[in-house]
Amino acid sequence: DQRSVFGRDMVQVFSSHVVFVDARERRGLGVGAEMMWAKLNRIPVVTWAPKDSHYHKTQTTILGVPVPNFVHPFVEALSDRIVENLVEGAQWIHRIMTDPSIEIKGIETIYSTMKYYEETQLHCDQPMQELLAANEILQRRMQRTRPLVTYT
Repeated sequence: DQRSVFGRDMVQVFSSHVVFVDARERRGLGVGAEMMWAKLNRIPVVTWAPKDSHYHKTQTTILGVPVPNFVHPFVEALSDRIVENLVEGAQWIHRIMTDPSIEIKGIETIYSTMKYYEETQLHCDQPMQELLAANEILQRRMQRTRPLVTYT
């Protein structure tokens, strides 16, 4: 019963004080969905992704361009902290459970990254410019995100 499995996973995340992601190796679609659900509910996400693992590389090449200190964009954006080892992860979990001043990412972080893309990359992304220009519904949808973005 796939619906029940999905519902159970979402309840587990929703009832958590923190989500700890083991990203030492490649993971499936469910992990990303669980990370996003945690962020939509402002639940801390700690991701164990040591350097030179699948999602965190000291050096890689993307589309022929060398990229130093690469962290997968979804892992970086949806994690409140990326740790190198289990001890560091446990220490950070203890910190967030005892220090209410630590800011946890929420939905505004996602909108903020959309705004960042718009300000820094959209001008050179011709296919996306064409899509936005040709679709009035999408233009209105993008306008609705503006009040939700935190400007810093």
